[in-house]
Amino acid sequence: MMLRKWLHDRNIQPLRLLGRRRRQPDRRGAPRYDVQLSVGLRRQGLAPIAGSVINLSRTGAAVRVHGWNVPVPAAWPTRLGHGDELWLTGLLDAPVSCWVISVDEAVVRVRFSLGDSSRAQLDELLHRLASSTV
Repeated sequence: MMLRKWLHDRNIQPLRLLGRRRRQPDRRGAPRYDVQLSVGLRRQGLAPIAGSVINLSRTGAAVRVHGWNVPVPAAWPTRLGHGDELWLTGLLDAPVSCWVISVDEAVVRVRFSLGDSSRAQLDELLHRLASSTV
C-alpha cells in the first residue's frame, strides 16, 4: 500500500503489463492485399532474380524471392540491407523503383518510389484487388 502511495505521489505509473507484450497498432495507413503476382527483382550490374509479390499496398510490397535457399553462391537478395535500392519488373508496365525496408527469410519488404503514371497504374491494380475481395 505504501509503495502505491509513493508511486502516486511522484506521478509514476506502475508497469501493469510486465511480461506481456502490448499489441502495437498498425503504423501503415494504406490497406494491404494478399496476392500472388510474379515479378523480377533487379539491381544495376546484377542478374535479375524471380520473385512473387505476396502482399501489396499503395506504398510498398512484400516479395518472396525464388531460389533463396540455393547452395553457394547465394543470390544477391540475401545480402540486401535497409535502404538498398532495387527495381521490381512485371508489377506495372514500367519497372518500379523501390528501396528495401527489411529482409527476412526469403521475403524482401520494399517501399515504392513512384511517378504519377506509375501511381495511377498501381491505384488501378489495387482497386481491382479491392473489388475482387468484396
